[in-house]
Amino acid sequence: RTRRGQAAAAPAPTPAPPPVTVGPSPVPPSLVRVQAAAATALGAAAVKAKLMADAEEHEVQRLVAHVVELQMAKLEAKVQLFEELEEVMRKESEQVERMRQELFADRVVLQA
Repeated sequence: RTRRGQAAAAPAPTPAPPPVTVGPSPVPPSLVRVQAAAATALGAAAVKAKLMADAEEHEVQRLVAHVVELQMAKLEAKVQLFEELEEVMRKESEQVERMRQELFADRVVLQA
């Protein structure tokens, strides 16, 4: 007995050592389910990312094709404009040549 009539406290029990296992430690079934769910979700996300990347690739190709078509239309319009300008220049050149010939004929008449 300790003083004043109290009983002595019993020493604290020492914790039991963890069981010794050979090989990998057992995995709780809930952890297995969580890992499986995570793997499934990751796989689904990868598939969705691939589909989205494919769709984006298709959209980029469509837009590039559209830009090429617009550039071709622009070039065709410029070529058409140059052809029209060439025709105007040809007609003006013919008119200048006629005027030159008329001027030459008028000079000949005035000198005679």
